[in-house]
Amino acid sequence: MPRTGDGPAPGRHGIMSDAHEWFRAGLGKSWVPAYLAGRGFPAGAQRRWGIGYAPARPDALTEHLRMLGYGDDEIVASGLARRGQAVRGQAVRGQARREQASQGRASQGQASQGQVGRLRDTFRGRAMFAIRTADGAIAGFIGRRRDDAPGPKYLNGPDTSLFHKGELLYGLHEARDRLAVGACPVLVEGPLDAIAVTIAGPAEYAAVATCGLALTTSQLAALGDVADLDETGVVLALDGDQAGRSGAVRTWERLAGIGGPLGTACLPAGHDPAGLLHSGGRTTVLEALRKRRPLMDEVVDAAVSRAGGALATPEERVTALRAASRVIAARPPESARQVVRLAARLDVPASLVTEVLVDTVSP
Repeated sequence: MPRTGDGPAPGRHGIMSDAHEWFRAGLGKSWVPAYLAGRGFPAGAQRRWGIGYAPARPDALTEHLRMLGYGDDEIVASGLARRGQAVRGQAVRGQARREQASQGRASQGQASQGQVGRLRDTFRGRAMFAIRTADGAIAGFIGRRRDDAPGPKYLNGPDTSLFHKGELLYGLHEARDRLAVGACPVLVEGPLDAIAVTIAGPAEYAAVATCGLALTTSQLAALGDVADLDETGVVLALDGDQAGRSGAVRTWERLAGIGGPLGTACLPAGHDPAGLLHSGGRTTVLEALRKRRPLMDEVVDAAVSRAGGALATPEERVTALRAASRVIAARPPESARQVVRLAARLDVPASLVTEVLVDTVSP
């Protein structure tokens, strides 16, 4: 039954909860359930994680929220729709037409096709994942396109008064109980990666997604509020390609100060945890996490490659040594092992590595 008046559901996050309920209600008639089940995410996991679907019709959610009594300004302020100018006669994608036909609806909005300021839903034709605050309220959404659709793989909603991408981690609220009893935090990129890790090792690991952003100090603080990072440490499970390795180096800069062990999962090139779940099943994902290598190895090797070139001359090796020493100095407990590694890779005496390292940390 529609709400009367222009008041939202009780509470600041009412419009987000109503949108989420609607996304979930539309899941069963979409491409999403079969697609996810085929990639190793069974129906039970889809329900537990509250996955939904945003139809492809440009104003489907907007019309629903208007029926519930929300005004256009509130819909826009929530990040669920944007104002724009539609072109008269613009073709609606075939997927949207099929959905309209199956639901017996005409695509008629409250504004004409050519009207300036007509609202268009932010998320269209995407699987939907809700991002929650520490107390479980929905702050925003991430939409994942189907593989053959155009546009970014993951689409974050815009920053709003409720949703600040650099402050929230997807899955943190859902993982809080497991993190509180010692599950190891795993940092991943996208929502399906977080769910894949949870499916693979629900008692041992608890994954949270940065949603395509480099880890921020606010996100790390939020993780530290529910997990004892000095005890559990953190594992990175980013894509096993050059972009993923670059992301690991950037994330290291935030993580270096925590006391617990830091590792990076051994993912095959071109695979993220969700892809690995699809290709190899949960056992393969679990093995990649358990066979992780120290994150400092990754970062030291990257520093050497970036600064030392071909390492063909003494000058290049010394330049690489100095760059790597700045990394090693950030984690003194790991310095002894890194001195041995670096001496072997650069073919220099360990005493020289130690000397440069001491010079680096000396005031």
